[in-house]
Amino acid sequence: TAKWARLEIIGRLLSGYRPAARVSICARSSLARVSSVSRKRIRSRPRGGSMMPGQQNEDVELKVSYMVKRSQGKSALGATNFKKRVFCLTLSRFSYYDGTVEKRGNLKGYVELTKVKVIEKVMDTAFNKPAFQVVHGDLTLYVIAANDQEQQEWISLIRQNCKNNVLLQEKYHPGLFQNNKWTCCDHRSKHSQGCRDSFTKASSPPPIASGASAAPAYSSRPPRGPLPSIPLPNEPTVPPHQNAVGGGRSSQYSYQHTTPRSTHSPPHQNPIPNPSHHSSQSSHQQRPPAPLPAVPVFNHQLQSHEFDVVAMYSYPGQEQGDLALVKGQKYIVFDDARPHWWRARDERGREGYVPSNYVKKVGQTMEGEEWFFPTLSRTRAEDILKEEAKEGGFVVRNSSRENMYTLSICHEGQVRHYHIKHDDEKYYISDKHRFPTIKELIEYHKLNGGGLVTRLRKPPQQLLPQLNTLSPLFDEAWEISKSELTLGRELGSGQFGRVVAGKWKGKIDVAIKMMKEGAMNEEDFIEEAKVMKNFQHENLVKLYGVCTAQGPVFIIQELMSQGCLLQYIRNRKELAEKNEVMLDMGLQVCSAMTCLEVNGFIHRDLAARNCLIGERNVVKVADFGLARFVVDDEYTASEGTKFPIKWAAPEVITHAKFSSKSDVWSFGILMWELWSGGKTPYPTFTNPQVLDEVLMGYRLDRPKPCKQEVYCIMQKCWSAVSSITHFITTLCIYFMSNYCIM
Repeated sequence: TAKWARLEIIGRLLSGYRPAARVSICARSSLARVSSVSRKRIRSRPRGGSMMPGQQNEDVELKVSYMVKRSQGKSALGATNFKKRVFCLTLSRFSYYDGTVEKRGNLKGYVELTKVKVIEKVMDTAFNKPAFQVVHGDLTLYVIAANDQEQQEWISLIRQNCKNNVLLQEKYHPGLFQNNKWTCCDHRSKHSQGCRDSFTKASSPPPIASGASAAPAYSSRPPRGPLPSIPLPNEPTVPPHQNAVGGGRSSQYSYQHTTPRSTHSPPHQNPIPNPSHHSSQSSHQQRPPAPLPAVPVFNHQLQSHEFDVVAMYSYPGQEQGDLALVKGQKYIVFDDARPHWWRARDERGREGYVPSNYVKKVGQTMEGEEWFFPTLSRTRAEDILKEEAKEGGFVVRNSSRENMYTLSICHEGQVRHYHIKHDDEKYYISDKHRFPTIKELIEYHKLNGGGLVTRLRKPPQQLLPQLNTLSPLFDEAWEISKSELTLGRELGSGQFGRVVAGKWKGKIDVAIKMMKEGAMNEEDFIEEAKVMKNFQHENLVKLYGVCTAQGPVFIIQELMSQGCLLQYIRNRKELAEKNEVMLDMGLQVCSAMTCLEVNGFIHRDLAARNCLIGERNVVKVADFGLARFVVDDEYTASEGTKFPIKWAAPEVITHAKFSSKSDVWSFGILMWELWSGGKTPYPTFTNPQVLDEVLMGYRLDRPKPCKQEVYCIMQKCWSAVSSITHFITTLCIYFMSNYCIM
């Protein structure tokens, strides 16, 4: 079809038709390449130099831009790469060339518009730039535009010129097929039906009245000038246009047939209208055009209290009133009064609750990026990246060096670490590639190695966030009905009561702490717990809710798969020999205590028994603040003051004075527990003896596996800390700088 169209243009030129500047360079250059066979075919066609109404020049360039394309994976063993190309759209093809817009090179490939199945946006997080996809046959061409406007213009123009394709699909995938699954819906079949409605289904045109023919569809964008008049029989039908170079606007005119011709029929088989009917046909064509449905985009005016967000993770919604999130899609938040659940609206106007830690504000610094984990240690980064073992998996985290960050990347099963350097207001890994922000640096290295062992792909899936609360209702009223809980196996027991595994509403795993009857002041605890539930930190166990009706209090909290830290290290005494693992556990506890200290909260019972551990040695502090509400002899020294004797600081013993500094003392005891393999502190002393010995200056000896440098940290915790302000924060910095090699 395209070949016949070019020959038709040449025939017009040979017969005296001169379209001047309206014919593209491609069309004019075709004359020089015409073969003798082509000339014979032209002569065999009916004579007459005029293009009849309904005939159009298919080589007219509707839009030209310089963009980036991803390889289409035509070879199963070929590498995925990105290259800059000059893209050109005509009525019949979407082509790309090497070279530049000013000096175009060789044709590198093209897509016949008649074979297009999907033309849609790609979710923002796929390439972190405005991109679109053209699905044709079994291949997908991904193109990254310079900006949102250019992305929108390309999509609209291509849709307009292939909207009558019989191959168009009603579903598509907005994500990428990576690691044997789609990033948008986790479906594992590459050829599965899409998970979102395409423009053909979302914006079906209205039915045409009986006896009426379809009016030509024009771009939904407002035209800059009046529409061109219908050409007379002896006039050229190619309207003036303007190539959009480098992201500029393309022509506002439509280029399409009054009656679309079959792509399978040669041009000479098209019926030529009778000139006697031209006036009525022209009158029919001048009816107002039907607008093409616009691509769904955020073209809105935000209210003063609203803001745009992008979903960092997909969320299917689990309760009535939730709004499902699709990773990479944009949403408008119009109510952020609750700390953990925001009310948002999607591009189709649907509203509901979304978890606040699953989205990030548009334009937010890298604090909201899915690859940034500031407190992640080198040890945990290596463990997680090695366990997933995905080529190019990466994280960015704080470095032990002040004002620096570290990029950890997985390559061939090993983890490499790169310092992200900063000077002259530029960030870089290789001095040749500098960027004003770390986000831009990461985006560059997703497309190019640029000195790295491999280009960056995606952060590990293991680091996906957990819901802070079970439901939006629990942000305010977090009383859970016992009928919604299913009790499972017992996980342990202690001074507070016993803990069992369970499920909330049969679908979410939780830990249920069943408090002993009369073991605590329930009313005081409930008030305090309402404050405690708002503390959100990756190393603090999440409190989901409470059950206070019908019997003892139930505390519903996050389930940690490996249970109590104390039992974990007692069952794995060999861990005490692994200095990096022990240091990492201590650092995680220290990080959690920093969060409590910053919020003015005191734990009062920091010990290995009150810490929990999950997969990949993730440690979380639990039971913060509960000691004040427990009645137990082990926690009583004098005058009814409640505290754990063997973990208590001298000022607690003598004056019942709790503070973040007394938590520091307990932290030192916890470190001793780690390196001793879970032994009880002061194993040969009774509680009264501990009181006397500690006040006399006795301190625990260094555990055998413990290095002297680590023991020095313990001794600092047990020194006179009353004059040191914010010691926990200082300890965290000291800990990371000297002993956690980042």
